[in-house]
Amino acid sequence: MSETSPRSQGFFHELRRRRVFTTAGLYVVGAWLVMQAADVFFPGWGVPDTGINVLLAAAVIGFPLALVFGWFFNITAQGIRRTMPAGPEGAAEPRSLQGRDYLVLGSLVLVAAGIVFDATHRILDLPRTVGDSYETRMGPAPDERPANSVAVLPFVNVSDDPGNEYFCDGVSNEILNKLAAHVELHVTGRTSSFVFKGSDYGIPRISALLGVRYLLQGSVQKVGDKLRISAQLVDDSGAQRWSNSFDRTLTDIFAIQTEIADLVATTVVPQIVPEPSVSYEPSVDAYGHFLAGREWNYRRDPRARNELRKAIELDPGYAEPYPELAIAALIGNPDETDFAEAREAIETALTLHPRMPRALAAKGLYFEQQPQPDNEAAEAVLRQALEQDPNSLDAMNWLAGALQSQGKTSEANALYHRAYGLDPLHPSIGTNLATNYLYKGDLVRAEQILLRLVQVPDPAHHPFLYLAWINGLLAMWDRAEYFAQRALYDWPDDPINPWYATVVKTMKGNYQGALEEFNRYIVSNELELTDSRWNRTLYGPVLAMAGDYKAAIEVLQSDYEGTQVMLQDDFELDARQSLAWALMETGGQERAIALLDAIERAAASRGNISPQSSQTTFYLARNAALLGEKELGLERLKLAIDTGWRGYYTDSHDPRLSSIADDPRFKTMMAEVKADVDRQRAEVEASHPSLGLPALSD
Repeated sequence: MSETSPRSQGFFHELRRRRVFTTAGLYVVGAWLVMQAADVFFPGWGVPDTGINVLLAAAVIGFPLALVFGWFFNITAQGIRRTMPAGPEGAAEPRSLQGRDYLVLGSLVLVAAGIVFDATHRILDLPRTVGDSYETRMGPAPDERPANSVAVLPFVNVSDDPGNEYFCDGVSNEILNKLAAHVELHVTGRTSSFVFKGSDYGIPRISALLGVRYLLQGSVQKVGDKLRISAQLVDDSGAQRWSNSFDRTLTDIFAIQTEIADLVATTVVPQIVPEPSVSYEPSVDAYGHFLAGREWNYRRDPRARNELRKAIELDPGYAEPYPELAIAALIGNPDETDFAEAREAIETALTLHPRMPRALAAKGLYFEQQPQPDNEAAEAVLRQALEQDPNSLDAMNWLAGALQSQGKTSEANALYHRAYGLDPLHPSIGTNLATNYLYKGDLVRAEQILLRLVQVPDPAHHPFLYLAWINGLLAMWDRAEYFAQRALYDWPDDPINPWYATVVKTMKGNYQGALEEFNRYIVSNELELTDSRWNRTLYGPVLAMAGDYKAAIEVLQSDYEGTQVMLQDDFELDARQSLAWALMETGGQERAIALLDAIERAAASRGNISPQSSQTTFYLARNAALLGEKELGLERLKLAIDTGWRGYYTDSHDPRLSSIADDPRFKTMMAEVKADVDRQRAEVEASHPSLGLPALSD
């Protein structure tokens, strides 16, 4: 055992004499207090949690300066004094500062100021979380969070193999599903919980956004057939309420998941009596492929189908992969091969497990995704799914869509609200609910929901689309431009980006400016119109409204003459009417009327001129105006306004309305719409005059 040398003993004695340890301790305490204060005030100022990391880095960099200061100087009642070296006769008394001392002290102050300036600059440059600067009125306030509410955060992969990530997510999701089976619990949906995966958001902030009292978090380590799962339940303040670790083999995964779920459930609601698990236990390999496939499916990744097929091949009697495979095949734009695979998978699942909720939900989606959607059949089977699993979020969302398409808006709205309460940060559910309010004319409520959706670490792009549109409807042009540009900046490859690039100019009636912007976008992004119907659908109306009628006809005619009308697609309706307008302006009256009559027939076949929204009803009013049916156009416009259309600032200047725009009734209706929009804009400005929006980088 070595002994400390006299030299090192002398050095440590000198450190103590100069009070370097005391200075270091005071520095650490001071830095800790600053970070605690920042943790309290940063969220209110809209500074993300990464600002704390900047402060910590600055504190670490500044620590050596504190040691140097402690070595050379001492703070006394008489001010800062120079600590003198120890002489042969002992320590000399501290003396007043002299010229050289001021140089050393000044250098330390300059370096410290540089560190503080750099940290401040970096914190100010951090993007503010949209909506954090005002009190969000959507969702439960902290004191209104249900006492039985719990969310399961994605468990962290602490294995050496990054490929185990999907397995960790799958374990988290299985525990969530088992908790959700307890009707005594209010369990947040997977999408909202998993949105915080890999984020640096703190527990209080996450629980506030989710509106829950408890959060379950943990980690998974998988090495060969060895498995270690650690889990802890914390309350909304971050205090630990329960924790445990499980060291088992991989074959015990099902028992571990059930045990964790039961322990959490009985901690949150002690009266819960756990029920024995009677579910089918597949082979471990099949289960692994199922977890991977389901996770890929949640991310809409095409790899999902191969993983799910492998799970089925390894264990054909395992029912869970079949509906997931069907859903993976049906999402997007399925073709005949996709429909065939989905149909077979659904039938097999229901053979293995009659009335299986997930299979019934997949069957409802199958009916909705048909070229001619059978919304009545979808409604019937999705109701069956919800009878078996009342908390199935996908079934709620798809049923609401089927009801909405049949004009059953009240029940659809109730379902959207119910789903939103369980999964408040689900981008599709939240956006659907927001658009429901938008089409009803409640722009304030729609914006509140959408702003909550963009507070998450990695928001989806659709909320930005509607935020740009809503702020345009409110004539809040700077905000509309911000959300459109934010979408362009964050999702440079999104197919809808040409719309984002031109939407504000179009809404303001600057059609020529919109065309110039679109042409710049085509050149800078090397856009090919010949191989993209979507790009033509967006480009053609801009050409027509800017007066380049021949070019608009050339772009649109191959897609929208003689094809089936999709009345629920606002972009398609706009493209068809733009083509008709261009044809009318170039002498093609007969072709234009044929296009407009096709829209009329589609509306008549639905038995309801408002099959989806007040916006569609407005398009049908514009259709009548283009046909010269003045009275019908005004009648439909009145219905659109009564049901929620609020496009005074964005549509009243549309030249396609010219046949009814001079009528006094039109002007009266527009004045009513303007008054309501102005009222709502004042309410928005009063509730959050500044959103704390982050600047866009060059």
